[in-house]
Amino acid sequence: MAIVSFLTSIYGIGGILAGIVLVVITILIKNAKKNKYKKEIRTYAEDKVREERLDHVILNSHEGNVGKEDESVPYDVDYGLGAQNVNGAEYGSVSDMIQLIEHSELSSRKHVLNARKGIMIGSQRESNNIVVPGTAAQQCQIFCYQNGVFLREVAGNNLTILQRRKKRVYVQKSGVQLKNGDLIILNDIYFEVMLNF
Repeated sequence: MAIVSFLTSIYGIGGILAGIVLVVITILIKNAKKNKYKKEIRTYAEDKVREERLDHVILNSHEGNVGKEDESVPYDVDYGLGAQNVNGAEYGSVSDMIQLIEHSELSSRKHVLNARKGIMIGSQRESNNIVVPGTAAQQCQIFCYQNGVFLREVAGNNLTILQRRKKRVYVQKSGVQLKNGDLIILNDIYFEVMLNF
């Protein structure tokens, strides 16, 4: 209290209030600068992740793979965050072409491939139609058998998961038949299966 009485006698109440306002303004300016810095760091991190995802897109390009006609190049890429999955699509008959919509944290990419020729998914660039980092060299295969399209795990490491509506199962080497709207989950990437599109 003695300090307040001393300051009031020297500066007056107006001076003390002006000092308090000055301190509050200084704190607000520092907080604004700190928030701006955090936002810049967050933007930089998002850009870095986007670059890594773009590198993943480049891995699926035809460049450097002369003679590999069936390698998938996405015909559509959407970089909207939080891609929505579509469930409950109607089951239908089999056609030769299958659409796989690849969803990651930052993008959605659409691939159209011939299921009758077999579709390999894995991390090795040379021997797969679609490259997914963080999986086995050849992780899984989509193939046709009789009147159905099937998914089987080639690697045998239980990393391939099939989700149908709310149910999830590990895909085995024997394979499981695919339906419209199924999700093939490989680590943090999933593929939406469209047989009739």
